[in-house]
Amino acid sequence: MSNYSLTNFVRTFANLLGGGIPIVDSLHMSTGTLNNAYMERRLGEAVTYIEEGGRISAAFAKTSIMPPLAVRMLLVGESTGALEEMLVGISEHLEETLEERLNLLTAAFEPIIMIVMGLVIGVIIIAMYLPIFKIAGTVG
Repeated sequence: MSNYSLTNFVRTFANLLGGGIPIVDSLHMSTGTLNNAYMERRLGEAVTYIEEGGRISAAFAKTSIMPPLAVRMLLVGESTGALEEMLVGISEHLEETLEERLNLLTAAFEPIIMIVMGLVIGVIIIAMYLPIFKIAGTVG
């Protein structure tokens, strides 16, 4: 699943719940932030399950929309009545995870980019000095 889409969904869902919008309506409104047809379809299944009286955490666990840790946090939020705070915590956790992955990816690409830049600069220097060396060879 796309953590970026999921992070936006969870944060929007938390904000809508905090604004006093009912859970099912909040889920329907938050669906537009996913930008992922597969996840929207899975979320539709979860919303149907919730409309039939199921728990939010059970619906997300059943459809595999969220990672297991996020589902457990949702279960705690439902049990304690702090669903909005748990959703904010989930979105912050997902953002941290996404940021760590991006940092790892950029750290992995830095050496590759440096090598490519070195090769390009080397080719440019050789292309500039090669005619000078040819002229010096023909004169000498």
